Amino acid sequence: MRFPFPMRTWLRWPNGAFKSSSTTANRWTLEWAKDGQSGKLYIVQARPETVHAGKSTHTVVRTYNIRSKGKKLTEGIALGEKLLSGPGCCASPEEAHLLEEGEVLVTDITNPDWDPIMKRAAAIVTNKGGRTSHAAIVARELGTVAIVGCGDATDSIHDGDIITVSCAEGKTGFVYAGKAEWTVTEKTSPG
Repeated sequence: MRFPFPMRTWLRWPNGAFKSSSTTANRWTLEWAKDGQSGKLYIVQARPETVHAGKSTHTVVRTYNIRSKGKKLTEGIALGEKLLSGPGCCASPEEAHLLEEGEVLVTDITNPDWDPIMKRAAAIVTNKGGRTSHAAIVARELGTVAIVGCGDATDSIHDGDIITVSCAEGKTGFVYAGKAEWTVTEKTSPG
């Protein structure tokens, strides 16, 4: 693997930013791997972090409390702590163009070819995947509500069904039929 700068020119700053020997400082996303035999650490991917660049330094913590909900349709691994309601769109890669802005993407699994489509989704629900799956990583980067590893989402949810995707109930995420009712409490703190 080649890097844009020799590795010796990288410096780690206390705030987690990385700076090359040039005058430009950027936040970087780094993926590490440890060699099982030698024990050495290697950077396997390094790229400038762009998702959070330019965002406000104030922190808003929102707490969601469900007051009423419909029948549980499926469950999986919750990513994030939000919830939302909207129409489900069950899509395969060939049907991905059918996903409209604000719909819930319901699919078997995702890969990098899905990235432009996932940006349009209000939430993501997959049959397969775990906390480190493609859908999980992209959902975290986008700040999108997601439930992965449901196993039966594409069988339990039909195109156009109004559903509620809840990641506000702990580590397990739930998909409910219909539009749930909930309250949101916000607390703001300076960054």
